[in-house]
This record gives sequence, structure tokens and C-alpha cells, in this order.
Amino acid sequence: MEQRYEAVPVEGGVLEAWSAGSGDPVLVIHGAVVPDVFGPMIDEPTLADYRFVGYRRRAYAGSAPVSESSIESYAGDALAVMTHFGLDRAHVVAHSFGGRIGLEVARQAPERVQSLALLEGGGASDLVVPSAPSFLAGAGASAAALQEGDRAGALDKLLVAIGGEGSREAIDAVLGDGWYDQAVADIGTVFQHDLSSSWTLTLADLEAIST
Repeated sequence: MEQRYEAVPVEGGVLEAWSAGSGDPVLVIHGAVVPDVFGPMIDEPTLADYRFVGYRRRAYAGSAPVSESSIESYAGDALAVMTHFGLDRAHVVAHSFGGRIGLEVARQAPERVQSLALLEGGGASDLVVPSAPSFLAGAGASAAALQEGDRAGALDKLLVAIGGEGSREAIDAVLGDGWYDQAVADIGTVFQHDLSSSWTLTLADLEAIST
């Protein structure tokens, strides 16, 4: 399917958003590092009956800068994208850090979420897993490299922390050329905004979410 990009107006600028296909609508929300991670999915033959809508979150690629580092604000952006493309209700599929945004969308506007799929994380305590210490150590090394001005080194260290050795090659095989250079350019967003974003979510909030 062809991805048709459009500019979605939000506070402080626009979000680079896209739509592809037709049928039952699906909003996809990317995680940290790679904003175009969902691109290959739209060509999956078994998903031909769905319309996919996605966007590059704030401070990724050419989207607007961050105006407020909070999950609540990011969820507002997701809802703005849905409204722009005329989606009253959609399946929401969110990856990694984007899962937090997906949860917040379901909390803010449950009537607009037909179903919610969280891929690899999303909860406020998603680092309470056995691999968390090694990930945090790797993320710390990545942050240190970024502080020293080594953006490529920071990205490489973060990719290993997330997916282990060979992560870059695995992503290359799926996304092809271009994603790495964009990720190097965007690596500051991960630490300056994503990982420092505020969020108030309680167990009662989670229990109340129903789609």
C-alpha cells in the first residue's frame, strides 16, 4: 500500500502523518528511536482489509517540537491525528514507549478505541522485569555517549540495550536504508523527552480501561 503523508496541525507546528489502505481503521503509535517502524506492516497480505493511520511523534523527523513532555499531551496528539483523518473510532496498536500513549488514549477517550494492542510494554512499571537492570545500564551508557556528542555511538548502545547485539542489522533487514541516519538525528528526543515524560496513571485508571 502507498503511504500518503499529510501535515496534521498541532500546538507548535504540524505532525507528519500518513494513511494507507482502506477498511477497518487502525491507529499505530511508534515507540522510541524508529518512527517508521510500522511501515512494513501495511504490506502484510493478511492485513489488506485494514486502513492504517500513523504519524511521527513530536521531535521525530519533521514533526513539531515537544511543547509539553507528558504522556497526556502525547495522547492528545494521537487523538488529533485520528480526528484529522476522520476516525471516530479505531483499533489502537502501540509499540514500546508508544504503549504508554496508547493506554492514555484509552483512558482519555475510551469511546474512540475499538481495541488496544500493546507491543512490548506500555505500563507505568514496564521496567519491572528481569532484564531491566541490563537495559538501564545500557541506556545509561547511551546517555553518556550522547552527552559527549557521540550521537551514533549513543544510538548503537541504545539499540544493543533494547534488542541485544545485531539489533541494527535486524532493523536494516526490515526497513532498509535511511532509518539509521534518521535515528541518529532523533536520538536526543529519547532522553530529552521520551524517558523524562511525566505521567499520572493509577491502578484504578488501568482497571477502568475497557475497549
